Amino acid sequence: MRDKKMVKTLQSQDQIDGYWHDCDFVTGACDAYENASKHLAISELLAKQENYGFSVSHLVLGIEELIKALILMFLNSDRHFISHPHKEKLFANHGFKHINVKKFLSALTKESMDDYDSNWFDYYFNGNPNNTFQQKAYTISKLFNLGQINEQQIDQIIQLLDDANNLKNKGFYVDYDGGWLRPEDVGLATFDNYSNIGNTLMRFVKPLFTTPLLDNDELIEFIYGK
Repeated sequence: MRDKKMVKTLQSQDQIDGYWHDCDFVTGACDAYENASKHLAISELLAKQENYGFSVSHLVLGIEELIKALILMFLNSDRHFISHPHKEKLFANHGFKHINVKKFLSALTKESMDDYDSNWFDYYFNGNPNNTFQQKAYTISKLFNLGQINEQQIDQIIQLLDDANNLKNKGFYVDYDGGWLRPEDVGLATFDNYSNIGNTLMRFVKPLFTTPLLDNDELIEFIYGK
Protein backbone atom coordinates (compact mmCIF):
# COMPACT_ATOMS: atom_id res chain seq x y z
CA MET A 1 0.00 0.00 0.00
CA ARG A 2 1.07 3.59 -0.61
CA ASP A 3 1.88 5.54 2.50
CA LYS A 4 -0.11 8.68 3.30
CA LYS A 5 2.74 11.01 2.30
CA MET A 6 2.99 9.43 -1.16
CA VAL A 7 -0.78 9.58 -1.69
CA LYS A 8 -0.82 13.26 -0.69
CA THR A 9 2.03 14.00 -3.10
CA LEU A 10 0.23 12.24 -5.96
CA GLN A 11 -3.01 14.08 -5.20
CA SER A 12 -1.15 17.39 -5.19
CA GLN A 13 0.47 16.54 -8.53
CA ASP A 14 -2.92 15.65 -10.02
CA GLN A 15 -4.27 19.02 -8.89
CA ILE A 16 -1.32 20.84 -10.48
CA ASP A 17 -1.68 18.87 -13.72
CA GLY A 18 -5.39 19.66 -13.79
CA TYR A 19 -4.76 23.36 -13.18
CA TRP A 20 -2.52 23.65 -16.23
CA HIS A 21 -4.55 21.16 -18.29
CA ASP A 22 -7.42 23.66 -18.43
CA CYS A 23 -5.15 26.56 -19.42
CA ASP A 24 -5.85 28.18 -22.81
CA PHE A 25 -2.23 28.83 -23.72
CA VAL A 26 -2.92 30.43 -27.11
CA THR A 27 -5.15 33.13 -25.61
CA GLY A 28 -2.55 33.82 -22.92
CA ALA A 29 0.19 33.97 -25.54
CA CYS A 30 -1.77 36.46 -27.65
CA ASP A 31 -2.56 38.61 -24.61
CA ALA A 32 1.11 38.62 -23.58
CA TYR A 33 2.16 39.54 -27.12
CA GLU A 34 -0.29 42.46 -27.23
CA ASN A 35 0.93 43.61 -23.82
CA ALA A 36 4.54 43.39 -24.98
CA SER A 37 3.72 45.44 -28.08
CA LYS A 38 2.16 48.16 -25.90
CA HIS A 39 5.21 48.31 -23.64
CA LEU A 40 7.50 48.64 -26.66
CA ALA A 41 5.29 51.34 -28.22
CA ILE A 42 5.26 53.30 -24.94
CA SER A 43 9.04 52.94 -24.82
CA GLU A 44 9.37 54.51 -28.27
CA LEU A 45 7.15 57.43 -27.29
CA LEU A 46 9.16 58.07 -24.12
CA ALA A 47 12.44 57.87 -26.03
CA LYS A 48 11.23 60.56 -28.43
CA GLN A 49 10.75 62.75 -25.34
CA GLU A 50 14.33 61.84 -24.29
CA ASN A 51 12.88 60.21 -21.17
CA TYR A 52 15.26 57.28 -21.51
CA GLY A 53 14.97 55.92 -17.96
CA PHE A 54 11.25 55.17 -18.19
CA SER A 55 11.72 54.18 -21.84
CA VAL A 56 14.29 51.48 -21.04
CA SER A 57 12.15 50.18 -18.15
CA HIS A 58 9.23 49.67 -20.53
CA LEU A 59 11.61 48.06 -23.02
CA VAL A 60 12.65 45.48 -20.43
CA LEU A 61 8.99 44.84 -19.52
CA GLY A 62 8.19 44.39 -23.21
CA ILE A 63 11.05 41.93 -23.64
CA GLU A 64 9.80 39.94 -20.63
CA GLU A 65 6.29 39.78 -22.06
CA LEU A 66 7.58 38.74 -25.49
CA ILE A 67 9.42 35.70 -24.13
CA LYS A 68 6.37 34.87 -22.00
CA ALA A 69 4.19 35.00 -25.14
CA LEU A 70 6.62 32.78 -27.01
CA ILE A 71 6.85 30.14 -24.28
CA LEU A 72 3.06 30.09 -23.82
CA MET A 73 2.69 29.46 -27.55
CA PHE A 74 5.20 26.61 -27.32
CA LEU A 75 3.25 25.16 -24.39
CA ASN A 76 0.12 24.93 -26.50
CA SER A 77 1.60 22.12 -28.59
CA ASP A 78 3.95 20.77 -25.93
CA ARG A 79 2.42 20.99 -22.43
CA HIS A 80 5.73 19.89 -20.93
CA PHE A 81 8.00 22.33 -22.78
CA ILE A 82 8.74 23.71 -19.33
CA SER A 83 7.92 22.11 -15.98
CA HIS A 84 5.03 23.15 -13.75
CA PRO A 85 7.34 25.01 -11.32
CA HIS A 86 8.86 26.84 -14.29
CA LYS A 87 5.39 27.77 -15.51
CA GLU A 88 4.91 29.55 -12.17
CA LYS A 89 8.28 31.28 -12.59
CA LEU A 90 7.22 32.51 -16.03
CA PHE A 91 4.69 34.77 -14.30
CA ALA A 92 6.63 35.70 -11.18
CA ASN A 93 10.38 35.63 -11.76
CA HIS A 94 12.05 38.33 -13.87
CA GLY A 95 15.39 36.53 -13.93
CA PHE A 96 13.78 33.36 -15.28
CA LYS A 97 12.40 35.31 -18.24
CA HIS A 98 15.77 36.93 -18.94
CA ILE A 99 17.48 33.52 -18.89
CA ASN A 100 14.99 32.23 -21.45
CA VAL A 101 15.51 35.23 -23.73
CA LYS A 102 19.22 34.39 -23.71
CA LYS A 103 18.56 30.72 -24.45
CA PHE A 104 16.11 31.41 -27.27
CA LEU A 105 18.29 33.98 -29.03
CA SER A 106 21.44 31.89 -28.49
CA ALA A 107 19.70 29.06 -30.35
CA LEU A 108 19.53 31.31 -33.43
CA THR A 109 23.27 31.76 -34.00
CA LYS A 110 24.96 30.17 -37.02
CA GLU A 111 26.83 27.75 -34.74
CA SER A 112 23.65 26.57 -33.04
CA MET A 113 21.67 26.24 -36.27
CA ASP A 114 24.51 24.37 -37.99
CA ASP A 115 24.62 22.06 -34.96
CA TYR A 116 20.90 21.36 -35.38
CA ASP A 117 21.39 20.66 -39.09
CA SER A 118 24.04 18.09 -38.22
CA ASN A 119 22.17 16.44 -35.34
CA TRP A 120 18.52 17.10 -36.17
CA PHE A 121 17.41 13.48 -35.97
CA ASP A 122 18.68 13.04 -32.43
CA TYR A 123 17.48 16.48 -31.30
CA TYR A 124 14.05 16.02 -32.91
CA PHE A 125 13.32 12.91 -30.87
CA ASN A 126 15.38 13.57 -27.74
CA GLY A 127 15.79 17.34 -27.60
CA ASN A 128 18.99 19.21 -26.83
CA PRO A 129 19.77 19.09 -23.11
CA ASN A 130 21.92 22.20 -23.45
CA ASN A 131 19.17 24.37 -24.96
CA THR A 132 15.49 23.34 -24.98
CA PHE A 133 14.72 26.14 -27.46
CA GLN A 134 16.97 24.87 -30.24
CA GLN A 135 14.46 22.85 -32.25
CA LYS A 136 11.68 25.45 -32.03
CA ALA A 137 14.02 28.39 -32.67
CA TYR A 138 15.40 26.61 -35.74
CA THR A 139 11.89 25.90 -37.01
CA ILE A 140 10.78 29.53 -36.58
CA SER A 141 13.83 30.81 -38.44
CA LYS A 142 13.30 28.41 -41.36
CA LEU A 143 9.50 28.70 -41.41
CA PHE A 144 9.60 32.48 -41.82
CA ASN A 145 13.00 32.79 -43.52
CA LEU A 146 14.36 34.98 -40.71
CA GLY A 147 18.01 34.03 -40.87
CA GLN A 148 20.43 33.96 -37.96
CA ILE A 149 21.84 36.16 -35.20
CA ASN A 150 25.46 37.27 -35.14
CA GLU A 151 27.59 35.62 -32.43
CA GLN A 152 28.98 38.99 -31.33
CA GLN A 153 25.46 40.37 -30.98
CA ILE A 154 24.50 37.45 -28.73
CA ASP A 155 27.48 38.09 -26.45
CA GLN A 156 26.35 41.70 -26.02
CA ILE A 157 22.71 40.70 -25.46
CA ILE A 158 23.69 38.21 -22.74
CA GLN A 159 25.79 40.83 -20.98
CA LEU A 160 23.01 43.42 -21.12
CA LEU A 161 20.34 41.02 -19.86
CA ASP A 162 22.46 40.20 -16.82
CA ASP A 163 21.73 43.74 -15.62
CA ALA A 164 18.24 44.12 -17.08
CA ASN A 165 16.24 43.94 -13.86
CA ASN A 166 18.47 46.42 -12.03
CA LEU A 167 18.25 48.78 -14.98
CA LYS A 168 14.46 48.41 -15.12
CA ASN A 169 14.25 49.51 -11.48
CA LYS A 170 16.76 52.29 -12.06
CA GLY A 171 14.60 53.63 -14.88
CA PHE A 172 11.48 53.75 -12.72
CA TYR A 173 12.69 54.84 -9.27
CA VAL A 174 14.86 57.33 -7.44
CA ASP A 175 17.40 55.44 -5.33
CA TYR A 176 20.35 56.15 -3.07
CA ASP A 177 23.78 54.49 -3.14
CA GLY A 178 26.19 56.94 -1.58
CA GLY A 179 24.56 59.48 -3.89
CA TRP A 180 21.21 59.94 -5.54
CA LEU A 181 20.34 57.77 -8.54
CA ARG A 182 17.60 59.01 -10.86
CA PRO A 183 15.79 57.70 -13.96
CA GLU A 184 17.31 60.68 -15.79
CA ASP A 185 20.75 59.07 -15.37
CA VAL A 186 19.83 56.52 -18.05
CA GLY A 187 20.95 57.81 -21.44
CA LEU A 188 20.43 57.32 -25.18
CA ALA A 189 23.21 54.74 -25.54
CA THR A 190 21.55 52.48 -22.99
CA PHE A 191 18.20 52.87 -24.73
CA ASP A 192 19.78 51.95 -28.07
CA ASN A 193 21.37 48.81 -26.60
CA TYR A 194 18.15 47.50 -25.06
CA SER A 195 16.09 48.58 -28.05
CA ASN A 196 18.30 46.30 -30.13
CA ILE A 197 17.36 43.36 -27.87
CA GLY A 198 13.66 44.17 -28.13
CA ASN A 199 13.81 44.53 -31.92
CA THR A 200 15.78 41.31 -32.33
CA LEU A 201 13.41 39.30 -30.16
CA MET A 202 10.36 40.85 -31.85
CA ARG A 203 11.78 39.90 -35.27
CA PHE A 204 11.52 36.21 -34.37
CA VAL A 205 8.34 36.34 -32.27
CA LYS A 206 6.08 38.62 -34.32
CA PRO A 207 5.48 36.25 -37.29
CA LEU A 208 3.92 33.65 -34.96
CA PHE A 209 1.24 36.17 -33.98
CA THR A 210 0.71 38.07 -37.22
CA THR A 211 0.94 35.48 -40.01
CA PRO A 212 -2.49 34.27 -41.24
CA LEU A 213 -3.12 30.60 -40.47
CA LEU A 214 -5.33 30.04 -43.52
CA ASP A 215 -3.77 27.36 -45.75
CA ASN A 216 -0.55 27.49 -43.73
CA ASP A 217 -0.34 23.88 -42.61
CA GLU A 218 3.22 24.14 -41.30
CA LEU A 219 2.38 27.04 -39.01
CA ILE A 220 -0.85 25.38 -37.82
CA GLU A 221 1.09 22.23 -36.94
CA PHE A 222 3.77 24.27 -35.17
CA ILE A 223 1.23 26.07 -32.98
CA TYR A 224 -1.31 23.32 -32.41
CA GLY A 225 0.74 20.16 -32.89
CA LYS A 226 -0.17 17.15 -34.98
